[in-house]
Amino acid sequence: MVFLAFGPNRAWNSPLVLILAKSPHAMLHVRVVSGNSKGHTVVLEPARLPVTIGRDPENGIVLDHTAISRFHARITCEKDQYFVHDLGSTNGTYLKGRRVTRERLSPGDELIIANVGIVVEAAHSTITDARPSMNVTVSIDAKPRKSSVTISNSAEEGGGTELLEGIGTDPLSAQRALQVLYRADSAFKNIEDQQVLLDNLLEIIMESVPASRGFVFLIQRDSGALVPYARRPVGMSDASDAEIVVSQTIIQTAVRQKTSIISSDALVDERFIHSRSVAALDVRSAMCAPLVSRNGVLGLVYVDSHKANAFTRRDLALFSALALKVAIAVDNARLYDDLRSLFYNTVETLVRTIQAKDQYTAGHSTRVSRYALMIADKLGLSTKDKHQLYLAAMLHDIGKIGVPDDLLNRPGKLSDAEMERVRGHVQVGASMIEMLGEMHSIVPLIRHHHECYDGSGYPDGLKGEQIPLISRIIAVADMYDAMTSDRPYRKRRSHQFAVDEIISNSGITIDPKVADAFLVVLKEIVPATASAPETTSGSPAR
Repeated sequence: MVFLAFGPNRAWNSPLVLILAKSPHAMLHVRVVSGNSKGHTVVLEPARLPVTIGRDPENGIVLDHTAISRFHARITCEKDQYFVHDLGSTNGTYLKGRRVTRERLSPGDELIIANVGIVVEAAHSTITDARPSMNVTVSIDAKPRKSSVTISNSAEEGGGTELLEGIGTDPLSAQRALQVLYRADSAFKNIEDQQVLLDNLLEIIMESVPASRGFVFLIQRDSGALVPYARRPVGMSDASDAEIVVSQTIIQTAVRQKTSIISSDALVDERFIHSRSVAALDVRSAMCAPLVSRNGVLGLVYVDSHKANAFTRRDLALFSALALKVAIAVDNARLYDDLRSLFYNTVETLVRTIQAKDQYTAGHSTRVSRYALMIADKLGLSTKDKHQLYLAAMLHDIGKIGVPDDLLNRPGKLSDAEMERVRGHVQVGASMIEMLGEMHSIVPLIRHHHECYDGSGYPDGLKGEQIPLISRIIAVADMYDAMTSDRPYRKRRSHQFAVDEIISNSGITIDPKVADAFLVVLKEIVPATASAPETTSGSPAR
């Protein structure tokens, strides 16, 4: 993925080049922009990946800060795409202001680890000016003649009126347009994943208008960069050297004036005479519509065709209406994401405040949530389930606020009655969350995270599939972190000891599918040299 920055020093009268480079040669690099390692740059050459980030000197990117874990995060290259993975760190890895476990990296992204910023940038071979050596170019003229271009009304003001005027009085056209818009409403309903939303939009547009290719661009809120998020045909993203040349004028007109544009025939425009795209790809027609919301322009949609006069005013009207719908959906998705991030930050602050009084459990819930989300990725859980999993994992021990510190921190063995009181934290936690009406869905997930697969757990003795899957995931993540952390009644166990315990308990106290998924995760995130003192203790985990 590439980006275009709307910089103040950029000349708007020159062609704009977006190079969509997906080959292994289109490398990225990361640059540390704050902290003691400021200025340090690492080229993400696929052959030398993965590269780890952390406090330990063995990392490829060493960040000397006490809030950063020894092995904090890792960057990988998978099928010519770059990803950042959080390695179960205590304080988390943030991308675009969101805490992530695994996320794709694109030029312009900024990672925040503790208070250290790391920007992702494209190598010079990835983002350049137009070069004759490129294989594929698409060019839309900067100032077409009036005879070949139509500019619609303002996207904010057009809406349904523009659609009706564009369709005219033809009943069949009206029926087709309504069917497309109804399908769009159904496709966008309840979608929280912005990428899925944009892919769905472009798919519907490509089926609704006679376009050869299409793109959806979004303007990044932090940098103002224009980034292509979706493209059709899909296989185009795999081209070794794919270049898009789009004039600043057409983007400036669509974005700044909030207008939809249709270009009927590039060949009648004198500014296309020397365009490489017309000769190479025979691009003749194009449409561009801004994604306009109450907060301004979010991005734009662009399609083109090999045929002259391929698009009609009816196509433009439907195209603009779809763009308006997706703009509202994207705006809502961003608002929801902002609110969710605020809520998550509030939850994390609450959990840290509760855990601050106990040096042994500080960071425990955060690590459990990270491990749990990694397991969820392996098991293919939905985005909705992952949100529930994250909240339940962060709050799984909140009921311990009602357990006396003396019991939680006593070095010696507890009596049966005392252990029963400690085990009561699952009911206390579930009851606390139940009082928050909108979080009722995670109540059973918290209540049952100490149930065992064979039915020997508590509080209800559930077994197998009776236990919610999310609770089974939390149980395995909780088990590993408890064993590999210091507790007042014993020293931490080694990584290998914990792995052996997971293997021996698979299918007995823990779900074998969840256990297998976590073992795969551990092989990916834990260095082979990880070790810790071995001890034995008769005290069960509290």
